[in-house]
Amino acid sequence: MQQNGKLLGYFYPVLQQDKAEVDALWKRWEKVLDQVMAETGLDEEGLVEALAPKKVKKHEVSA
Repeated sequence: MQQNGKLLGYFYPVLQQDKAEVDALWKRWEKVLDQVMAETGLDEEGLVEALAPKKVKKHEVSA
């Protein structure tokens, strides 16, 4: 998208989905996450760290 000849950003159209189907998928996802946390003993923060670990900068030293 442009305004006055300058790029503001990009437009990505969203596909219309059945709300009931989307709600069912979210409930399924929540059950999967609950099962993973129960089986691994991880809490929500631990699961986030396991799936998307923070990058350590080269100048940082681990304790």
